[in-house]
Amino acid sequence: MWLTSMLGIRDGFTFSAGGIDYLLNFNIAEKPLLLLLIGVIYAVIYFVVFYGLIKAFNLKTPGREDDTEEAADVSAPETGTDKYEQMAKLFITDIGGKENITAIDNCATRLRLNVKDMTQVKDAALKKHGAKGVMKLNKTNLQIIVGTEVEFVADAMKRLDGIPAGSAPAEEPASPVEQKGLAPLTDKDFVVPVEGTIIPITEVEDAVFSQKMMGDGFAIVPSKGSVVSPVDGEIINIFPTKHAIGIRSVQGYEILIHVGLDTVQLNGEGFNLMVEEGQQVSKGTKLLTFDLDFIAGKASSTVTPVIFTDLPKLNVKKLEQVKQGESGIISID
Repeated sequence: MWLTSMLGIRDGFTFSAGGIDYLLNFNIAEKPLLLLLIGVIYAVIYFVVFYGLIKAFNLKTPGREDDTEEAADVSAPETGTDKYEQMAKLFITDIGGKENITAIDNCATRLRLNVKDMTQVKDAALKKHGAKGVMKLNKTNLQIIVGTEVEFVADAMKRLDGIPAGSAPAEEPASPVEQKGLAPLTDKDFVVPVEGTIIPITEVEDAVFSQKMMGDGFAIVPSKGSVVSPVDGEIINIFPTKHAIGIRSVQGYEILIHVGLDTVQLNGEGFNLMVEEGQQVSKGTKLLTFDLDFIAGKASSTVTPVIFTDLPKLNVKKLEQVKQGESGIISID
């Protein structure tokens, strides 16, 4: 400001002080070309200073992640190990080894880990080995987005790390389906699972959902505490704490319904299941009920994401108050 004033430059700008303002006011400004010259000089100064700092301190700006980290080939698991054990071994190595892990837990879609030294965690290697995303919440709290198969990876990591794991199901769940080759899902094939108000998935206050790391979808701010099946299909996954259910539609789409945010910490309290894994369900079949007031008081949010896992784009037709069982909400061509 003092420099332009000293040089006798006079120009008018709105809050953004952008190029459009500059062009519109060019004919009425005083010494506008000199102002442009000063802008170029400052741009060079900013570039040199920040480039030097980024290089000097090796700051991980976008595009400068450690992409050169070497990663083993997960397409060829070691003999005698299943894919979850192989992924667990690679994840443990990428995190800095067993000695860097102090706690292993998981929710419906992600590993929740405590580590001693966050600088040993290799984000790029984790992503190459199957992680859909990596979140470093603070110096010790690490979350790795895996998907609906996270429970099996977590159990394998616990076994390898010497922590007793829970019993795994007898059958391995199906891998996420790809949209290509599946039958269309019309607006009549899908009904609203929870009564409430639909909001864009990008407004969910959890980066795993809002950044579509698990796939596209929408969320519902519930007004009643019950969940019904949105499709005809099969229950393929029920999380032990009852707050999340995975369903595969007859067309082959996998859908995750996650009641509330951070509800894994409730350990099933406030939830009442009415189905079991492997059960065939129809649209409108009641899956579970939940105490809406209890969850509102104990969890960070009651917002309920409905995610089509590994589906990059979903056509959501309504963002409004909806009734449970109402159709015409979404479609997949």
